[in-house]
Amino acid sequence: MYIIDKPNNSIKKIEEKTFHELGFKERSNLQEWIAKDPECLGEELLIIQKEFDGFDDTNERLDLLALDKQGALVVIENKLDDSGKDVNWQFNKVSKLFQNVSPSTDHWISCGSGVSGCVFDFIAATSYADCQLTINAGDQAENKAIFDTLFVEKDEIEKAFGGKLSWERLDEKKTCRISSRKEEVSVKDKSDWEKMIKFQCDTMPRFYDALHDRLAAAKKKANS
Repeated sequence: MYIIDKPNNSIKKIEEKTFHELGFKERSNLQEWIAKDPECLGEELLIIQKEFDGFDDTNERLDLLALDKQGALVVIENKLDDSGKDVNWQFNKVSKLFQNVSPSTDHWISCGSGVSGCVFDFIAATSYADCQLTINAGDQAENKAIFDTLFVEKDEIEKAFGGKLSWERLDEKKTCRISSRKEEVSVKDKSDWEKMIKFQCDTMPRFYDALHDRLAAAKKKANS
């Protein structure tokens, strides 16, 4: 590659350097570049989460999660160089991790909470974006008992989360829901993507941390 020196009507060869030689890092540089402009990967993508760790029985993290135009899940693992063997190992790790995650062409992605039947949902809809906990651990009575136990701790949970949450007991239905929602955005409107990205990346880690341990305790209490 060359730089064009227009005033002197000449070209100058650019010295090839690696990202490592230039001091760039996978997490603080490459990850942020992709998150801010995911189209650099060659397709339109909506980043919904950074450093995703919503897996059961592991502390592994994925660099970036995204949705493509069809609503399918896209996993992005950052690599500053062609590490060959490491890339293959990473692919196998990701495949195993996602055995308990249910991507589809719907407008949501669900991941494990550590409690069977209860899932954290990333939702990108045509009129809103949601971070949601769906409680469906057993029969209706058990689900309501789990919800009610969590609701008793509503103030503490919302304080840990850092804001108000929507609490839906849904008395006539089997399941219950707790969520944080951003209204008036649409996954079909590209101009809304940045707002949806910011909401999902900021909200889900706080939402997960505020509820994860309390959910397990509520499940145990419901079964006692």
